[in-house]
Amino acid sequence: VEGPMGRNIRDIALLLDEQAGYHPQAPLSHAKEGSFLDGLQTKASGGRVAWLGDLDGHLPTEPGVLDLCEAALARFAGASFESEALVPDVDFE
Repeated sequence: VEGPMGRNIRDIALLLDEQAGYHPQAPLSHAKEGSFLDGLQTKASGGRVAWLGDLDGHLPTEPGVLDLCEAALARFAGASFESEALVPDVDFE
């Protein structure tokens, strides 16, 4: 996994609050207003989700993982999200 990991979305929001913002030893940092927790009060609806899956067999996964992920992806439809399976047009070899 690349990027933050947490037990739930609230944990990720708390982590991002700590990682973002101003620090005197980071000259390119800046103060941010608000919190990543603020957006959790509103139910998400409408949007698009791209799904890479196993990259058409080029990304090995444990048995059952893809089925579990695809079942979770189907839940986005209940929140008015569109999902699209994508396979980048690249040479994997």
